[in-house]
Amino acid sequence: MGVVIATFLSKHDELSDDGRTTFVSNRKMKNFIRHLILVIGLIPLANCTTANKKSDSKIESGDPTQGKASKLFMAEANERGNALQNIHYRLKLNLANDGDTFQGHLWSEFERTSKTIPLFFDFQNSTVIAYFVNGTPVTSPEIKNEKLIIPSKYLKMGENRIEITYEGHYSHEGNGLYRFKDPVDNKIYVYTDFEPYQASQLFPCFDQPDLKAHIAVEVTVPGDWQVISTTRETKTTMLPSGQQIWTFPETPKLSTYVFAVQAGPYKVWTSKAGKIPLRLFARQSLAQYVDANEWFDTTKKGFEFYAKYFNYPYPFKKYDQIIVPDFNWGGMENIAAVSYAERYISHGVKTKDDKERLANVILHEMAHMWFGDLVTMKWWNDLWLNESFASYMATYSLAEATSFKDSWVSFFGDDKTWGYWEDQLVTTHPIEAVVPDTSQALANFDGISYGKGASVMKQLSFYVGAEAFQKGVQNYFKKFQYGNTQRKDFVNEVALASGKNLEDWSRLWLTKADVDQIKAVWSCGKNGKVDSFKIEQNPPAGEQEFRPHRTEIGFYSKNNGDYNLFHHFAMTYQGKDTDIPDLKGQRCPDLVIPNEGDYDYAVALLDDQTIKNLKTGIGHVKNPLARLIFWNSLYEMVRTADLPVQEFAKLLLREMPKEKHPNIQKMFRHRYLPSVSQYFAQTTPAEIKLRAEYVNRLELILWQNAQAAAANSDDQKEFLDSYINLSETPESAAKLSGLLSGQIALKGFKIDQDRRWKMIRHLEELSSADADTFLAAEKITDSTERGQQAALSADAARPNQQVKNNYISQIIADDTQVSQSRMRAILYSMYPKSQDSLRRQQASSFYKNLEKLLEKRTDTFLETYTDSIAPFTCDEASLSEATQFIADHPKMSAIALKSLKVSRQEAERCKKIRGRSAAALAGVAAAI
Repeated sequence: MGVVIATFLSKHDELSDDGRTTFVSNRKMKNFIRHLILVIGLIPLANCTTANKKSDSKIESGDPTQGKASKLFMAEANERGNALQNIHYRLKLNLANDGDTFQGHLWSEFERTSKTIPLFFDFQNSTVIAYFVNGTPVTSPEIKNEKLIIPSKYLKMGENRIEITYEGHYSHEGNGLYRFKDPVDNKIYVYTDFEPYQASQLFPCFDQPDLKAHIAVEVTVPGDWQVISTTRETKTTMLPSGQQIWTFPETPKLSTYVFAVQAGPYKVWTSKAGKIPLRLFARQSLAQYVDANEWFDTTKKGFEFYAKYFNYPYPFKKYDQIIVPDFNWGGMENIAAVSYAERYISHGVKTKDDKERLANVILHEMAHMWFGDLVTMKWWNDLWLNESFASYMATYSLAEATSFKDSWVSFFGDDKTWGYWEDQLVTTHPIEAVVPDTSQALANFDGISYGKGASVMKQLSFYVGAEAFQKGVQNYFKKFQYGNTQRKDFVNEVALASGKNLEDWSRLWLTKADVDQIKAVWSCGKNGKVDSFKIEQNPPAGEQEFRPHRTEIGFYSKNNGDYNLFHHFAMTYQGKDTDIPDLKGQRCPDLVIPNEGDYDYAVALLDDQTIKNLKTGIGHVKNPLARLIFWNSLYEMVRTADLPVQEFAKLLLREMPKEKHPNIQKMFRHRYLPSVSQYFAQTTPAEIKLRAEYVNRLELILWQNAQAAAANSDDQKEFLDSYINLSETPESAAKLSGLLSGQIALKGFKIDQDRRWKMIRHLEELSSADADTFLAAEKITDSTERGQQAALSADAARPNQQVKNNYISQIIADDTQVSQSRMRAILYSMYPKSQDSLRRQQASSFYKNLEKLLEKRTDTFLETYTDSIAPFTCDEASLSEATQFIADHPKMSAIALKSLKVSRQEAERCKKIRGRSAAALAGVAAAI
């Protein structure tokens, strides 16, 4: 699944745009993720009255919810997986009719190898019209928990045939079979999204990854539509009605969750990667913003690199990429028909970061054609066999095959820090997780499966050697092609290729949770030489075993004002203390990195001398990866309350204008600065005054740098974006209003549509006097779906609790007509960081509503609801409320439980940091 759902900092990009409070912002929608994972702005009620701060009309467009989601248990899947083989599906779909339903007809053939268990099809949100098992009609179909029972009395050992005619419902949450009406031109688009357990919303099937099958499909659609599926169509037939039938041949053997059907009057671009035919699709109204050459260029480079690295040619016959509306993830690796979210399509000029993020997600999904599609995990506990590898390979290929040579800097800022963060939460889990059911599987699309897993793959490659790792990967594909695997299968291939016994490595790294801490402990003699050096390793609390690591130690010294690497030493360590005699006698360093090159996965604690030198000279570390590692180490000291936030804030304000590397700038804008703003103590007049001085200084720096930057440069765009996201004062609101009205200008810069919506939303958040006027006018100018969602987002951001309550009432109603994408637009903008008091006001109603929603709504909805508006602030009251609710609801949805626990932990951390901030106030007040 896509990286953006799937990378930590990508989420932060969107979260800061959405105005979410930082300590509840670090979940995927993907993601994300991800996620999580939103477009830039969302959109208010088509008829909302803005002039008098009222919002009394309904949210237009969307569909009712469909009830609580079904799930498949691992025990059920294991039993069924052992009873079936040689599965074929032949499917007819009619998508040509208007309305909320579609029609389907399924022929299924399979071999039954065991009589020990009753069989069932997974079958969600659908109604059986006719049902035959081996030619015998089933007159009273039995459906339990959205599972269609196959009567045992009609089954036989060996070959069986089932035929079902049914009516299905389009999904309203972006999964299953989703239907979208473009408000610009009223054109209809549909697409599928099945991971982890939604293929059974399209057709009755054995919806688990290890029951791979061959699927043929025939689709009836309006005559002007394109239809895209896993294989390329063999023929199209025009009917007298003007409708058209698209016929697709049988697929290779595949898991149901990577099968796809997308349809609609898409704009199409074509190209080739060697002999592989390429196509790119997008909505007609979006096509003007799509740079097809950019997509194809990255795609071609990716295919060339992967074919060589894997020594296994692309295993399928064509490669389509479809940009779809209202998509929940960043991308989805449907075989040969990959789906992407429209948020990768900018309505303005892209920055380098925008381009790198798009290239990353393209290469991530492409890697899945091998990792996940050709060879698939047996069950969701081995999700890492998909996502960890795709994330690792995307960065590897970016660095080796594209112009983004600094992609490992991005990897540290995105994937690595996401993994570190997630691994230190109370909800962490092993990379190979315990996944009792598909609901838990959905919760595990997180920083462990993506960020930590990819980081551990980088560590494994360094541990065994890059050539041995690559050889193991190549052998893995050849041995298990079109099959299903578990952890031991992959690890054994790497072990054979490297000649290393990896049993302990595999057990300690992949089946145990949490992150180790390491620290370089060293001293120098009077002669300026190192006289002792060791690495201390602290395993997670309660863990008695030490993981084996391989790392590089980096020594930096100051020369002509800059810190440069002058010595590095690769070493393997395992145990509490590892002495390194080879470093004795080396020239004494000014700075030490215990993880030079970022090959290891461990939280590296810095020694006192390194910290002291960084406080005065971090901007003079020439290597950008080392500089970012140092920055993040200092930031983590703030999060553990070992460094007062005021000191870190001073350092940020000093260095931010001078920092030129875009990946480090990104960490400033989307992680460090929003957190610092929140972590200041804000209780006493002195604390409030100090924070206000910091905000004023920050706004001044951002605005001055936006003014000074070259016209249309990335710096100009990024400083403006940061100003939009982080400004709080009436003076900043006046500047944003001036930019929107044209009374103020940045040299050579035309404000694009996406940034106009961000500015309007921020003005509404700040209750600017002219915000409503701008909003009303922009709704007329931009009536696209993205525009309508952005307007909803701006409307919901108003500091008016009644407006927010009206939205919440519409969203949680049993008969709601709000689509999932509009729901996200509203909820994630509802309580920006400046409105913590309003967030707290709805605490009682939030938990009362959640108690009811747990019994009625799907995991997709519950994650959005809990992640976006849970009433957590940096105080004891919000912690106590959540603790009590969790204790009273031990069987709640796994994904909702995780969201609450994570938010509670981050709120507790914020409370602790603010306490440290208050204690340190007197010593550093003048420094800001």
